[in-house]
Amino acid sequence: MKKLFMLCIALIAILSISFASALSTDATVVIGSDSQAASDYDDDHYGVYATRSLAFDTNDTISIQSISPSSSYYNDADNVGENNLNLSIDSQSNGVISLKGRIPERLSAVDANGLPTAFKVADVIFAAGSATATVEVYMQRESKLEFNKIILVNEDNEEKISNGEEIDELKPGDSGTVEFKVENTYPSRTNIEIDDVEVEMRETGSDELDIDESESMGTIEEDDTATETISYDIDDNADEGSYDILLIVTGEDDYGALHGEQYKIEFTIEKEKDDVSLERLDLNPDSINLCDDRTVTLTVSIENVGENDQDGAEIVVENNELNYYNKVDNIELDEGDATTKRFTITVPESANAGAYRFLVSAKNEDGDVTDSQTIALLVNSCIDSNTNSNTGNNNQQIGSAGNVQVIGPQGSGVTTAQPIAGNIDFTGSSNSKEDDSDIISLALLIVLFIVVLMGILLLIYFLIKK
Repeated sequence: MKKLFMLCIALIAILSISFASALSTDATVVIGSDSQAASDYDDDHYGVYATRSLAFDTNDTISIQSISPSSSYYNDADNVGENNLNLSIDSQSNGVISLKGRIPERLSAVDANGLPTAFKVADVIFAAGSATATVEVYMQRESKLEFNKIILVNEDNEEKISNGEEIDELKPGDSGTVEFKVENTYPSRTNIEIDDVEVEMRETGSDELDIDESESMGTIEEDDTATETISYDIDDNADEGSYDILLIVTGEDDYGALHGEQYKIEFTIEKEKDDVSLERLDLNPDSINLCDDRTVTLTVSIENVGENDQDGAEIVVENNELNYYNKVDNIELDEGDATTKRFTITVPESANAGAYRFLVSAKNEDGDVTDSQTIALLVNSCIDSNTNSNTGNNNQQIGSAGNVQVIGPQGSGVTTAQPIAGNIDFTGSSNSKEDDSDIISLALLIVLFIVVLMGILLLIYFLIKK
C-alpha cells in the first residue's frame, strides 16, 4: 500500500514538472499588414520595423531562446543588415509581450495569384523559466504593383471596372478586350523597378467560358505606369449562369520580392430564347474577272445558341446592286446544334467592276433576324488576254488583289484590295538601218540641191555684170 502511495506521488510530480515546462500561447503571430511599408525604401534603408502583441499564460519574464529563419535570405544576425528580421521583445507585462521585427526587403507582398499574403519568416522559441513555447512568425507588407485602371470594352460598350463588379447581359460567342493600366507605386527616389510584369485574365472554378489569356508587360520603372490589352472570346456553347473571372498582375522588384494585385469580377451569361447565330461565312473565290467564270460559292454556317429548339430557322442572302436574293428555310436545329448551307451566286456580265457586299442574315423560327453579317466579293473589269504584247521589254505587271475581309454587324465598311489590273503594254517604235539610210540620202539630195542653186545664182550674177 505504501509503495502504491509513493508511486502516485511520483506520477503527480512528473506531471507537475511536465506542465511546468510548457508555455501556452497562440501557435502563430503575424507582424505587419497589407499596408505595412518594408525596409526597401526607408531613408536609412534598414529601419522599418513593426510590432505585434503575443500573450502567454505566465507572469514570469519571457525571453527569446532561439530563432530559426524560414529561408536563408532571412538572416537573423546580431547586426542589422539587408533582409535581416532582427526579431526582439520590445516590451512585456504580465505575460503579454510586444514582438518587434524588421520588415525585410525580400519579403513578398502577394502570392502567385496576386493576393495579399502573410508569409512565414521564422520559428521562434520563447522561454519563461524552464517552460518554452514555439511560435510561427509571419510577416506581411504592402504591394508596390497595382491596377491604376481597368477598362472593359464589349461590343460598343466601354466601362471602367472595379474589384467585385458584375458584368451582365453577355451572350455565348461574345468577345471583347480588357485594357490594363498598371502602376509601380515605389517613390521615384527609390530607383526600384518592377520586372517581369505580367497581366492575366482567366476563369476560375470552371472552364465553361474558355477564358485563359495572359500578356507580358516587361519592366515598369518606379513611379510609372504601363498599359496592356487582353482580348477574350466567350465560348459559343457556354451555358447561362454567373462565372468568376480573375484579373491578375504580378511582378518582381529589384530584391526579388513579388508584388501584384487581383480583381475578381463576375461574367453573367444570358441566352435568348430563340437565337440563331452566324458562325462562319466563306466566299470561294473571293474575287472574279467578268471575262472568266462569274460563279462563286458562298458557304454559311449557323448555330442555335438559344434555349429553344428551332423548327423553321432561315438563312437569307441578298445584294440589291446585283438583284440577288436567295434563302434556305425550314432548317431544324435543336439547342446547340449547327448546320452549313451553300449558295451559288452568278454575277451578271453587265455588272460594273467594284466590291459588292452580300448581306447574310440568320432568322429564328418566328422570322426574327437574330444575327447578320456582310461579306464582300471583288469584281474586276473584263480583261482580254489576247491584247497583251510580249514583243517589247517594257511590259509592266500589276499584282493581284489581296484577301477580302468579312465585316461584322457593326462594321462600317468593307475592306478590299485594289481591283486586279492586267498587263499594260508600253511598246515603243522600232528604227531599222534601212530607215537610217533613207534619211541620209534625203539629206544629201538637199545639200546637192543647195549647191546647184548657188552655182546657178553665181552664173547669173557674172552674166549680168558683163
